[in-house]
Amino acid sequence: MGSSHPILDFVNQHVVATACIAIVVYWLGQAVRESMRESGRRAKTITARVGLVLDWLCTATAVPALGLGAYAAYNDPNEGWMWGGILVGIAVAIWLLGKALRFILAGMRSEEPALKAAGSEGEK
Repeated sequence: MGSSHPILDFVNQHVVATACIAIVVYWLGQAVRESMRESGRRAKTITARVGLVLDWLCTATAVPALGLGAYAAYNDPNEGWMWGGILVGIAVAIWLLGKALRFILAGMRSEEPALKAAGSEGEK
């Protein structure tokens, strides 16, 4: 019988790679969820929370741009590297913009209780 769908054909040909990618994506999703919870607990003001949201939105925008850049570079032998490089550069710029907004609105990330406690012991 013929193939049912091109995506299913690709998955059938690359089962191990697809399983590894699925495991990594699941693991990253769990790590991101825990990081979001921890960041949300530390953010005490509305401005800090807006900074966190903008950071996550920029990250969520940069990841597909990075994927499109990698796809373009891999699939088009002629101009793919140029467009891939441009998209990867845009993805990095968007990600850095999110980090800058987070820093401006929420402050430094290293303001954790463990670091404050260690710093206060030195003052005694």
